[in-house]
Amino acid sequence: MARPAATTVVAGSPPEATVWIEVGGSAWDELSKEGRVVVLTHECVHVTLAQRERPSAPRWLVEGVAEQVAYRWSSVPAEEVLTPPARENATGELPTRLPRDEDFELVGSDRHAALLTYARAFVAVRTYTRLHGPGSATDLLIEGPTGGSSPHRWASLERDLLPAWREDLRVLARSAAP
Repeated sequence: MARPAATTVVAGSPPEATVWIEVGGSAWDELSKEGRVVVLTHECVHVTLAQRERPSAPRWLVEGVAEQVAYRWSSVPAEEVLTPPARENATGELPTRLPRDEDFELVGSDRHAALLTYARAFVAVRTYTRLHGPGSATDLLIEGPTGGSSPHRWASLERDLLPAWREDLRVLARSAAP
């Protein structure tokens, strides 16, 4: 299994957690200078989150926010980052659910599936932000859904977000169609 370009390692629990970023391997070597900045920015979001107590959140939200922050000031256009789900959805059915936590474990074993999962999470965060305003996804990640962060509330939020997210994926697919 190939190693990802970088990963955040967390030992302990917040706020006393010891957190560091491990970089390296062939994936790191293949990145451009800007690609490395994007990856490190993404991982720095994880470092920041690991050092504060916050509600448990679904991984699509955690990774999607990390992607949103990482690409915010990058010269890489969002459309380029969102190419995997656009192409995938242009040739097949739209997903029926947001990415599950275990979908992110593909990193290193299936590069295409990993890019697709992270890009879908990024689209989900963009969709949530479009519906609820700037900073809303980060606030959701830090504070949890209204009324607490029980699994029921997260499931309800995901169910409510799903139609708009699928529509945003549909729009991306149209833009990728030949």
